Amino acid sequence: HYTDLRASTGFEQTEVTMIDGFIVVYRSNMDVSLFVMGSPEVNELQLAAVLETIFDSMGDLLKYRCTI
Repeated sequence: HYTDLRASTGFEQTEVTMIDGFIVVYRSNMDVSLFVMGSPEVNELQLAAVLETIFDSMGDLLKYRCTI
């Protein structure tokens, strides 16, 4: 199962898949890959929002140390 969130939500680099019954939202950039997992009852848009928040926060914290 695969869904692309780019067209409908503005989460430009976020991908969604289902693995072993869990919804997995992930994003990769350079050397960093982040994954957020949730139960099938969780809305994937909520998981994508959590992922984007973490990714943006890490980018702000590490702005001058590395590129993510």
